[in-house]
Amino acid sequence: MRKVNYLLLLVFVFTVFSCQSEKKEKNTLTKKEISEGWELLFNGKDLNKWKMFNGGDVTGWKIIDGDLYNSGVGSDHGGDIVMWNIG
Repeated sequence: MRKVNYLLLLVFVFTVFSCQSEKKEKNTLTKKEISEGWELLFNGKDLNKWKMFNGGDVTGWKIIDGDLYNSGVGSDHGGDIVMWNIG
């Protein structure tokens, strides 16, 4: 029984440390992707390169922990957004 508990503890510790070392920041590119010319469309911080489909500042959308969320408000649930400043 003692060996089983020790084994379970080792598995737990290994799992915790391996998960922590594999964490990758959201909305980032690898060095290979950058060298291949890839560009992020959404930086996870702001909507500076975005506008409403019909023009104007983005409304009805919010950023939470690096993820983009539609507010779900109104008949169009936040409206469509498009990129306007690529490059």
